[in-house]
Amino acid sequence: MQLTRKTIPVLLFLALTIGCMDLGVKDRPTDPNVPTSNFDLRNDLFTFSRDLEAFDTLQIVADLSVCTTWGHELNILTKDENEVFIKSFAEGEFVDKEEQEMAKVEYSVPESDTLSFESFFEYLRANDPKERKNSYALFSIICKNDTINFYSEGLIDRLQKIDYYRQIKRRIYPDIPMYQPVVVPAVEDEL
Repeated sequence: MQLTRKTIPVLLFLALTIGCMDLGVKDRPTDPNVPTSNFDLRNDLFTFSRDLEAFDTLQIVADLSVCTTWGHELNILTKDENEVFIKSFAEGEFVDKEEQEMAKVEYSVPESDTLSFESFFEYLRANDPKERKNSYALFSIICKNDTINFYSEGLIDRLQKIDYYRQIKRRIYPDIPMYQPVVVPAVEDEL
């Protein structure tokens, strides 16, 4: 095989990839002093407030981009002494600088409440489109090495799911202006 300018970068990439792979991870002994978690994202997502353990971190990544506007949020949920906390980060066209990093607050919404992330995840699962042709995840839920993605189908579906999400965030962060509903002023009669 003759090496050309095009094949050298490909071979270099493959060599680095294979060389950097750690194939012996499964054979390493586990440290008994490091706590292990029983939280399983696939089984415990819909009851995470109860099942999340003290050393687990649940991340909710939201792609709030619609049409020509863009926005992304990262929500980090942790548990400390049987209480779940959330800290959120946002970026986008309509995110003010003081709204980019939100305070860590207690997430104390009952899982049976319709404005909880647990109910929201149930809604996303029930309304996840069957076919996902060339689409990006609207919401990604990440814990440890596992990820669950939820998608939308069309503009109306996307807007409805984003609206549901923003209602939950409005409840958690009631003083953040970007979560407040847009109020359209009434038009006075011109007569």
